[in-house]
Amino acid sequence: MTRPDPLVAEFVQRGAAFYSRAFALLDEEARPRPRFNPMAALFGASWLGARSLWAAFWPAFFATVASVVLLAIAVLGDPGADARARADRLEAQSANRLAAAETAIASGDPLGEGMKRSAEGIAKAATNARAEAEAAQSQSFGYGLAGGLGLIAVHLATGFLGTILLNRRFRRWRADRRLGHGLPPKRAVFAASLTLASAALSAWRFAFTDPPAWLTGFPSSPEIYNACARWLDRGFRSAADGLGGLFRAIASGINAILALLELALVATPWPVVMAGVILIAWQVSGRRVAIFSAAALAYLALFGFWEKSMATVALLGTAAFLCVFFGLPLGIWAGRDRRVLTLMRPVLDLMQTMPAFVYLIPVIAFFGIGKPPALSPR
Repeated sequence: MTRPDPLVAEFVQRGAAFYSRAFALLDEEARPRPRFNPMAALFGASWLGARSLWAAFWPAFFATVASVVLLAIAVLGDPGADARARADRLEAQSANRLAAAETAIASGDPLGEGMKRSAEGIAKAATNARAEAEAAQSQSFGYGLAGGLGLIAVHLATGFLGTILLNRRFRRWRADRRLGHGLPPKRAVFAASLTLASAALSAWRFAFTDPPAWLTGFPSSPEIYNACARWLDRGFRSAADGLGGLFRAIASGINAILALLELALVATPWPVVMAGVILIAWQVSGRRVAIFSAAALAYLALFGFWEKSMATVALLGTAAFLCVFFGLPLGIWAGRDRRVLTLMRPVLDLMQTMPAFVYLIPVIAFFGIGKPPALSPR
C-alpha cells in the first residue's frame, strides 16, 4: 500500500490516502478530470465550508436552501391556502348578499335585483379564487420535483468537483501556509449549522401560512428609534449653539465667493460673458461644443432665464472651487499617508451611497436656510 504524501496529509488531515492518490492523478493530467468524492457528495455545501472552499460554498449554500424551501412547500406547505381562504370569504359574502336580495325581492324592494346581480358577481369571483387555489395546489408536485433535483444537483456537483477545488486550494496553500486547511471540528460544525439552520428557518418561513412574526420581520423597537432621534436632535442643537460662530464664519466666506462669482457673471454685460463661454468651449472641446453652448445660452437669454442661470453657474462654480480647495490637499495627504487613506476610504464609500439631498439635513441644521446649504447637493 502506497504511503500518503506527507504534505497532502498535513493539508487534508483526514482522508490523506484518498487525496494523495487523487491529487497525484490530477497533477498528471493536462485538463483535470472530475473524480467522485463520496464525502463531498454526502455533505454537499457543509463539506465545502468545512474545507474552507468558501467561494464554492456560498453558491452551493444558496442552492441548497432554495431546494429545501421548494421541498418544504411541496411536502408541508399549502400553496393554495390564501386563494382557498379568499374563496371561502367570497362564498360566505355571496350567500349573505343573495339571502338579502331574495328578502328584498320578496318585499318588493327595487334594489333587490341589483343586490342579486352583485351576489352573482361575488359568487363568480369565489369560483375563480377556488380555481386559482386548485391550480396552486397542483403545482406542489412541480415544487417538490424542482427541490429534489436541485438538492441532487448540488450534492453531485460537490461530489464530482470537490476534489478538483480542494487540489487547487492545496496548490495555493503550498505557497502560503497561512491559508485555512485541514478539517477542524469548529469550522465543520459552523458550516453544517449555518446550512441546516438557514434551510430550516427559510422552509418554516415559506412553507407555512402563519410563520411567527419574528421570522417575517425584524423585531424593531420604536423606543430605540425615538431615543436615538432625540439624542441626534440634541446633538445637532448643541453643536449648532456651541459652534455658531464657526458656522457663521464659514457661511460668510461661502457667501463672499458666491457674491464675487455672481458679480462676475450677472453684473458683467451679457455679450462679454457669452463670448467668453463660447470661446472657452471652442478652445477646450472644439467647434461642436461651442455651437451647442451658444445655442444653450441663446435659449436661456431669449426666455428670460439669464440671471437665474448665471446664479446657478455661480453656485456650481463655488462648489467646484471648494471641492478642489479642500479635496486636492486631502487627496495628496491620503496618497502619501496610508493611515489617512485607511480612515478616509470608509467615509468616502459611505458618502457615495447616500443620496445627495441627505447632506442637506445637517447642513441646514448648522447653517440655516440660504445659499450655503444649496451647495451641499452639488
